[in-house]
Amino acid sequence: MAVRGLERVASQEAKRAASRGIGLSSFYDLALRNLRARLTRTLLTLLGIVMGVAVILAIDITNATTFASIRNLFDETAGRANIVIEPKTSGRGLDPALATDVRRVSGVILVAPSVRVRSYLPSQLGKVIGNLSLGGGDGVARGGTTVLGVDPDLDPQVRIYQVKTGRLLAEGDGRKAVVGAALAEKYDITLGKDVELLAPDGFVSFEVVGVIESEGVGRVNDGRVVIAPLDEVQDVFARGRDVDELGIVAAPEIVNDPDRLDVLKAAISERVGRDVEVQYPAARGKLISQMLASYQVGLGFFSAVAIFVGAFLIYNTFSMTVLERTREIGVLRALGTTRWQIIGLILVEAVLLAAVGSSMGILVGITMARGLITAMSGLLATRLETVTVPLDGVLIAVLVGAGVTLASAFVPALSAGRISPLEAIRVRGRQSQPGLVSRYAWLIGLELIGVALLAIYVIPFRKEVALSIGMASVFVLLLGATLLIPSAVAIFDPLIRPLMQAFYGGEGLLGSSNVQRSRGRTALTVAALMVGVAMVIGLGQLSNSFRADILAWVNTAIGGDLYVRAAVPMREELAARIAAAEGVAAVTPVTYMQARLTEPTDENGDPQDLVFTAVDPATYLRIANFKFASEQGDPTARVAELAEGDALFVSTVLAEKYNLKRGDVVSLETARGVRPFRVAAVIVDFSGQGFAVTGSRRDLARYFGESKANTFLLQLTPGADREAVRQELSERFGKRYNVQIESSDEFRQRVLRLMNQSFALLNVLVAIAMIVAALGVINTLLMNILERIREIGMLRSLGMTRRQVSKMVLAEAGTMGLIGGAFGLVCGMVLARVFVLGTNMSAGYSIEYAFTPEPVIGGVIIAIVVAQLAALYPAWRAGRVNIVEAIQHE
Repeated sequence: MAVRGLERVASQEAKRAASRGIGLSSFYDLALRNLRARLTRTLLTLLGIVMGVAVILAIDITNATTFASIRNLFDETAGRANIVIEPKTSGRGLDPALATDVRRVSGVILVAPSVRVRSYLPSQLGKVIGNLSLGGGDGVARGGTTVLGVDPDLDPQVRIYQVKTGRLLAEGDGRKAVVGAALAEKYDITLGKDVELLAPDGFVSFEVVGVIESEGVGRVNDGRVVIAPLDEVQDVFARGRDVDELGIVAAPEIVNDPDRLDVLKAAISERVGRDVEVQYPAARGKLISQMLASYQVGLGFFSAVAIFVGAFLIYNTFSMTVLERTREIGVLRALGTTRWQIIGLILVEAVLLAAVGSSMGILVGITMARGLITAMSGLLATRLETVTVPLDGVLIAVLVGAGVTLASAFVPALSAGRISPLEAIRVRGRQSQPGLVSRYAWLIGLELIGVALLAIYVIPFRKEVALSIGMASVFVLLLGATLLIPSAVAIFDPLIRPLMQAFYGGEGLLGSSNVQRSRGRTALTVAALMVGVAMVIGLGQLSNSFRADILAWVNTAIGGDLYVRAAVPMREELAARIAAAEGVAAVTPVTYMQARLTEPTDENGDPQDLVFTAVDPATYLRIANFKFASEQGDPTARVAELAEGDALFVSTVLAEKYNLKRGDVVSLETARGVRPFRVAAVIVDFSGQGFAVTGSRRDLARYFGESKANTFLLQLTPGADREAVRQELSERFGKRYNVQIESSDEFRQRVLRLMNQSFALLNVLVAIAMIVAALGVINTLLMNILERIREIGMLRSLGMTRRQVSKMVLAEAGTMGLIGGAFGLVCGMVLARVFVLGTNMSAGYSIEYAFTPEPVIGGVIIAIVVAQLAALYPAWRAGRVNIVEAIQHE
């Protein structure tokens, strides 16, 4: 009777206060008290917010730093030059008379010519970098040593020199040089010593008169730079009188006015003609930016994954908070607090968590960015020193973190606002019955999965939006799978129980059955594990598919048993001498050079820099082959068309980007001006990140004026001892021609190392997703323990030991891990194909999906291991529950 009377009074009081509410002294005081009372869960939730904000910000900082560093690298190495003039065609120099013509343009106060040569110190010859790395200039993934030939009087007025020891070059110095500090330190080069450089006719020596700091021109090639008088460099490296660059300094009043600088650039372009490139220094980093575009897409996707998983953790926390505080909320409602005040109270807690978590996320994100920048530096093989923290990136990260936190807390807040005072004031508040959405969640999940699969595989979208829709569809797929999990738990649990019993004994049966007691909470935890496992499997399958295609390309399109490489181009007659060696069946020369596609152009009307590979079709086919794309017709006819000349094989990347097909005509900048070439076929080619074309050596000599080779591919006679032939060739030609001989196995390993570097960044982000999933497991198990604390106390009073309680909790986590692994396996297999399709679409590759079991097995094992490790602390906490206090717990 007393309880009924209390309920009646509470009901009447609630009705009177419902419309007006009561004045709470401070929502913030109540919110802070609740957050402090549940400190462990608060910290776990904060970690989820911190990780989400940190990942978004770290990726934004990495992107901004990468592009700013590349831009600043070109700006700094150009020094005070406001405009630079370069040849449009690789290997073609500038007429030095152009400097005189440019000086006559009004507004030009200085023109400094220079020559740039790639060379090697004797100790660097064993580290010649191949042609599959990111290409670029000014030290971006170049290797070796850059030799700059400069005018000793003019160049210090254009480039920035900071002398560390010694002096700069002076007029009439002759065979003397200044070296970068990094080169001097690494190879113990001091003043007065000679630095030896590989030239076409062998090694030449320059006396070192100065060492410069790693600033300005000292940053060229990461400090691996030698600066020598222009005429000496032209002489020893057989460059004639041509130069590679003219650095132009404009009058101060023009430099300070961008419009007038544009006018000056146009006037210079008109004066020098169309055969040269007139541009601003930073524009030379465009090729690197193009090559990194696909990485930006991948990094952005994984930042969204991190915040997606973090949302599960936040939602779980607030749902449990509302459940635990049912009586407290009921008392507040009975005292006159309105529904909206209750909702506001929960949201205030969310705001406080969002504020603190976002602030901490900024600090963690900046720290995390340093690791990602280091990984990106390894990918580009250059230091990224201009760490840039974009304010808009910070704002976006904070807004996303706060938005996800508030959105995740909103549904639990609404649930809190709907709590009835009569129900809440009873000894044990009842959870509300599942709503319509909860009862049919599995059906909604199936529909979302169907929509996602249709969008990914069936419905054709325009190329401009297909990638964005595809990524959005991935999240729809994951959300649909999450909605399926509660229903699937009832199916999976009976299947998993025998395994848990076998591993944990009778406690395993009890722990496994606990996952069904709060399916919604279990579903969110399993979903976090599912996403992590799906990323592991999807990325692993993409990596293996990439690996398989690259190796197939290497084996097919490059082939051969041995590769002869040199730091400087080799004469073709060397091929005949190598072919005469015992054990050598065939030799074919290959030349790689930079070229420029002028027609078609990209969406901005700009030309495309690319790698031009020149082969001799007749001898090339004796050793290697071409990997043709589909529908290219008779391969023999295609090769014959290439051999006839004025024809190219274009990569699938270029074909995708410019919508090229066999029979189309493209134009390249050559030493003889812009020349049209017919597209003879589309082939798979990963050189230069796929920005590549293949032509004949006949066209190389006719249009580019080049006949030397970078590489000779060798086919050995059947039964020949590869190592013996390699040793003999090294003794006969190694020192004499300064060549190195590499086996096909070594070449493949180098290719794989480069590919693994490209996936290093994404692997880091997958690891972060798994960390967030682990936080979800900890959070859920702690909630379950707190919710069942009386039950655990009763079990302990009946004789269950601490160890048995811990085993029960570990079995519950193991069940979640297995279910998460199973769902992750299915989603991962779908995502793997999505990732392959997305990579092909964004980068223009034609990678074929290749299934391998290792990522699947690894992903499931990771889910189980992560769940078990995450359960150690909750298991320890459960084992330490005090029996008396637990039985008295409400």
